[in-house]
Amino acid sequence: MKKFLRFISTLLLIAFVVYIYARYVETNLLMVHYINVKDSRISSSDKDLKILQFSDMHISEYFDEKDIKKVAEKINGENPDIVVFTGDLLDEYSSYEGKDNIDGISKILGSIKAPMGKYAIYGNHDYGGGAEYAYKK
Repeated sequence: MKKFLRFISTLLLIAFVVYIYARYVETNLLMVHYINVKDSRISSSDKDLKILQFSDMHISEYFDEKDIKKVAEKINGENPDIVVFTGDLLDEYSSYEGKDNIDGISKILGSIKAPMGKYAIYGNHDYGGGAEYAYKK
């Protein structure tokens, strides 16, 4: 019985640590990686082309407008020429309680500056349930 209780206690502790990490640490991580691409098919010019790619925002009750503003500010601080968003804007649009504020989210994302354009594709969490509306905004 002692081994069983120790096992259950260990499982509960692991679950608690994973929850704390996912809720409070992961949602505040914003990592930037720089990759230089050189290819003979890309014309050389005096100015480098800066392409910024980001994805998997999974907007939900755990990642809200305050967090989106931080992302937009970070992106604008990088001064990209082109911005590419590669999906999973919302976690579950159909059950997202803040969906009445999609216009506010769109306004924040619309504040991202990219002189050569901003491009986006749907992710697997974006299909169905109405999330397509957020992309159109």
